[in-house]
Amino acid sequence: MGTAAYACPELYENKAYSSEKQDIFSLGRMLHMMITCEHPWMKPSLLEDEGFHTFVNFPSTFWKENQARLELSMDLKHLISGMMRLDPVRRFTLSDIHNHPWLLSSEEDYSQHVN
Repeated sequence: MGTAAYACPELYENKAYSSEKQDIFSLGRMLHMMITCEHPWMKPSLLEDEGFHTFVNFPSTFWKENQARLELSMDLKHLISGMMRLDPVRRFTLSDIHNHPWLLSSEEDYSQHVN
């Protein structure tokens, strides 16, 4: 994606990375921003960003702290969390995303996910 704030953690750790997994991480961050209108953190680094550290190590705390204006459904939180998993092997695939319940829900159900 080109912008450091959207880069996957592997890039900050100078590890080999998959471009598909990098893009999925970036898309998860963009989805979070489109829904909440807020950055979840500034840099996906466990050592350099407290918000990212909380997201990885204390996800329920992260979601509670970042739900001040909106209540997000469990399906939506699950989708975003799966797209931004620290371990790229466990990070969602395109197939996982395509078949995720949040994306498969009908338009009438949309209000259940974001209030």
